[in-house]
Amino acid sequence: MRVCVVGGGAGGVELAAAVRYRLEEERRRSGWSTDRASAAVSLLCRGDLLPGHPPHVRRLVRQLLAQRGVEVRSGDAVTGVRPRELLLHSGERVPYDECLWCTEASPAPWLSQTGLPTDPLGFLSINDKLQSDGGPPEVFASGDVATCSSSPRPKAGVFAVRQGPPLTHNLRAFLDEEPLRPFVPQTTALALISLGDRFCVASRTGVSGGSRPTRRRPGGRERARGGHSAGRRSDAVEEEGDEWLLGWILNGLGGLFINVTGPLLWRWKDTIDRAFMRRYGEDLQAST
Repeated sequence: MRVCVVGGGAGGVELAAAVRYRLEEERRRSGWSTDRASAAVSLLCRGDLLPGHPPHVRRLVRQLLAQRGVEVRSGDAVTGVRPRELLLHSGERVPYDECLWCTEASPAPWLSQTGLPTDPLGFLSINDKLQSDGGPPEVFASGDVATCSSSPRPKAGVFAVRQGPPLTHNLRAFLDEEPLRPFVPQTTALALISLGDRFCVASRTGVSGGSRPTRRRPGGRERARGGHSAGRRSDAVEEEGDEWLLGWILNGLGGLFINVTGPLLWRWKDTIDRAFMRRYGEDLQAST
């Protein structure tokens, strides 16, 4: 079997590693051949692996994927898909039995039909109050559907999740004709990248421009100088709660030059993710 995963971001890396791990587990349980070539996993990306992450993390993850039997093919975009075959920009053809897509976010086609202002990529353009930037003031948006004109951020959950509390506040404030609260996004993000076999790599990414300096405090609050709190505590976003300590360690040890990895880090990530999902479910039940 040959499995191809298209997309070289953190999601693609985790998906390819998880597939590799699951295939190995199934082979051991079923008594299949242990030859890795019998179940090849390839990760294809048009640019470099893990764009936006520190170079030492990209090198480390590439090395760890190779050790786990995941082939990384970078710098060659997928330009076409045929039954059991991918076409690359270089002209090469890559056969597959299963193909999984985990590429970057793209705007929904209907957004262009709304008449609302959009950014050059087609996402809704919003201001720092999460309102349509140049459109009707009663239109609000958050998450991957929109881009903040004054402080654009990657389409990632660590940024989107923090827009929830200020969005809730501003919707109520708008209806009550009260002042709206600006949303101040964080300038860095802490990614915990799982490599399938209960092993994790920590990566600290930075975002250039667009936001005022922030100061961190234990307990999960972020406050911009002269601004407002970015929202209530969340166990699943960068430097909130348990993750604050790891972010502090990466900063204190010169985060761009050290590798923080291992099974204990994976357990930490698993605990954080499960706690977040439990609370998310509780919030859903409370609202129904």
